[in-house]
Amino acid sequence: MILLSALLFGVFWIGTHAQECEANPSDEYSTTLTISSPDQLRAFDNCTRILGGFDILNNFTGSFVLNSVTNISGFIMFDSLRDPAHGLNALEMANLQWIMGVRLPDATTLSRVQLPSLEVVSEDMKIALAPEGSWFDLAALKRVGSLSIRGLRADASLPSLETVDSVLSINSDPYYGVNVSSTPFNIDLPVLREAGALSFYGQIRNLSLPSLAVLNHDASITTGGLSVRADSVEFPGVSLPSLVEVIGELDFEGHIPRGIRIDLPDFEHTNASIIIKTNSAVEISSSLENLGELYIRGQLTA
Repeated sequence: MILLSALLFGVFWIGTHAQECEANPSDEYSTTLTISSPDQLRAFDNCTRILGGFDILNNFTGSFVLNSVTNISGFIMFDSLRDPAHGLNALEMANLQWIMGVRLPDATTLSRVQLPSLEVVSEDMKIALAPEGSWFDLAALKRVGSLSIRGLRADASLPSLETVDSVLSINSDPYYGVNVSSTPFNIDLPVLREAGALSFYGQIRNLSLPSLAVLNHDASITTGGLSVRADSVEFPGVSLPSLVEVIGELDFEGHIPRGIRIDLPDFEHTNASIIIKTNSAVEISSSLENLGELYIRGQLTA
């Protein structure tokens, strides 16, 4: 007589239709599994939903791959935020659609973040990319609590992102004293309509925010609004054709030769502060009649 219809192996049952798995069922106090090797992830090969999350130790070497998983109820993060992780080179989950959060802000070798089906990050995603040949794929991402991408070396495209509940930050300046890339890159956010705060720093060639309408609507972020520091001489300026509401600041710094355009009949009155610090001659086009504060430093041509 066969007593076992499924074999208990590690953290899940191996079965024909095994789907829901606990990350750390052996610990009654924590749902998070600490991992030091990619081999530990093989136990989840048949899982589609994982209850819990993963702490990646600093001695982890290789790729974090879970291509069968569609939902993770916890976080993927480094075990320690004080020391950088030198061995994690890729984060790949081809079918992941929802996760609580991803916290990998101290990677020095992470060159690929491949999450093409991810639609929602409930809390935050923080990733730092390696200095050479790095890229990310978040093509399906629609909503995120907050998103930070640092050390970018390729174009940043988030074609489906509509809402950022808190802060979106894209910064080409890396950590740990690595030289900043001299190659300008594009930031494309074609359908982003609402965010708490947006920060874009580095060698920006072009910044596209055609649908952005609202910044910091509920005033929940102290430094909400939009901050742009453009170091590239190719940067043409900032156009905000759909913007109708800002609570906080609009802060523009660096090389912005063709100016700032806030040119909508619906955006005539705001309590926001506008700060412009430019190292190039700048043109400003605006339909504003009232605002909280205006500070301009640099050469104005119009």
